[in-house]
Amino acid sequence: MAIIVNLDVEMAKNKISLNELSERVGITPANLSILKTGKAKAI
Repeated sequence: MAIIVNLDVEMAKNKISLNELSERVGITPANLSILKTGKAKAI
């Protein structure tokens, strides 16, 4: 079962950039980008 989160939609709703979100959640912008594009193999 896949976990699907539309980060683009949530980021737009909250008017937050990828870099700001990565700082807030404590992961690198590169890893956040992988999650955002749906290319993550594992969490």
